[in-house]
Amino acid sequence: MKIHSFRIPSLLALTFVLGLGTLSYAAPKNGAGKGAAKGNRIGKMVKELGLTDTQKTQLKTILADSKTQREALQANTALTVAQRQTQTRELQKATREKISDILTPEQKEKMAAMRKKERAERKKEGAAKARA
Repeated sequence: MKIHSFRIPSLLALTFVLGLGTLSYAAPKNGAGKGAAKGNRIGKMVKELGLTDTQKTQLKTILADSKTQREALQANTALTVAQRQTQTRELQKATREKISDILTPEQKEKMAAMRKKERAERKKEGAAKARA
């Protein structure tokens, strides 16, 4: 009987510790998931580009429309994976073009520099993950 009474608390403790490890591994880094990261990127864009109130409103409309179209693409089960990927890329390109259309030439230059910097950071992160 004493052996069983020792095993149960030990198994419970082990289960608890393993469960915490799984939760901490699955938790997003820096308290932000992909959605929060996108929100931060948009906020950064608004701040760094110095968008006017009109441009902010236009940007919100463009992004909301893009989100609706992207969700419709994801929900469309008639598309193959390749078709969905192609249409998603086309939607992303069209969204970038619409955003570019509302920017001044100076803001377009800043935007290009921001995108170049983001690509370099993603490439650096990808290389770091590959080494790990």
